[in-house]
Amino acid sequence: MGSSASAPESPRMKSYKNSILSVGRDTGIDPAIIAAIISRETRAGHFLQADGWNSGHKAFGIMQVHRDNHPRGGKDSEEHMVQAVGLLNELWGITQTVLSLSGGIAAYNCGPGDVSSQEVDQNTEGGDYSSDVVARARWYKKINFF
Repeated sequence: MGSSASAPESPRMKSYKNSILSVGRDTGIDPAIIAAIISRETRAGHFLQADGWNSGHKAFGIMQVHRDNHPRGGKDSEEHMVQAVGLLNELWGITQTVLSLSGGIAAYNCGPGDVSSQEVDQNTEGGDYSSDVVARARWYKKINFF
């Protein structure tokens, strides 16, 4: 992931940095992974409608919690992030017996039933969701964002 692709969201992401660090500390999830999901899902809120929903009104907030999970908190609140990271932790727990964190990240996007141990991203959005999130997390680490 080149720096030019990420540079436009940096000011927005910086506004979430303290919350991301707090949620990461409280949940045990690397803040770079949280930031990477925020980046991939909504480009740090850039792709959200004013009410916090995506254009299809199926997912809410900067981490895109699906409506079936009854999103909590404001669109960019710590409560929202904690809920989303809780879902990620739950999905990672389901997939970690046969898959790595990448499987949990893929399941966050497409659901655990659609993750294959052969090709974790096969059914994800764009066919590259977990690999893209991991690349974004590495970028946040490389620039010492956290």
